[in-house]
Amino acid sequence: MSPYLKQLTATKKNISAIDAVLRMENARYMPAPGRSNKRGAGVATFGRGQTAAIALETVRCHGQPMSSAECARAICEQHGLADEVQSQLAARVNTMFDRKAAAGVIRRIADADGRHMRWMAVSAPRQVA
Repeated sequence: MSPYLKQLTATKKNISAIDAVLRMENARYMPAPGRSNKRGAGVATFGRGQTAAIALETVRCHGQPMSSAECARAICEQHGLADEVQSQLAARVNTMFDRKAAAGVIRRIADADGRHMRWMAVSAPRQVA
């Protein structure tokens, strides 16, 4: 364990001990809740796994290669999401597409300049019955 993590762990234990003493002195004392550090906490628009399904379906239905930003813009328009969410959603979509490309679900297609990445679905769109 790094020295930083050891120091951080010791500090957290000290804070917990101080909170315990304060609770013994004052029964109504409540320590402030800590910050949640959960993955994906920045964009809480869809449930677990739904972002991937919606993004893949958007790329499939588009029929042409599209960038992560274009995909995020389309999702925001379809679901009536605020514009502030679009850049965070684009980052999540890009990360998710990288993983899906490794699994063979989607393909990377570089633009002519080779700097910008576009994505194309491998499988055909689902038929809704």
